[in-house]
Amino acid sequence: MTGYLTLKEMAQVYRANNALLRARMSELRTALRTSRDDAEREQLKQRVSVLNTIYREGRETAVYMERYYVGRRRRHGQTSPHPAGQ
Repeated sequence: MTGYLTLKEMAQVYRANNALLRARMSELRTALRTSRDDAEREQLKQRVSVLNTIYREGRETAVYMERYYVGRRRRHGQTSPHPAGQ
């Protein structure tokens, strides 16, 4: 092992982190539904919004990493499941 992650492995890490973000957003939304304090509700909405942005960017990055070599193979006419040299 070289100590480096492949893009596919990095995508898996992003997806695992996104699962944690989704769980936290769910907790915050539950707190939002039960909160009666307007200031607290606003703070919770803002936190969910920020986490949702991070979640969306993480998801997009994971998809990009998962598809990185597929797009390169198409552009270069390769049909092998692995780029040259791998």
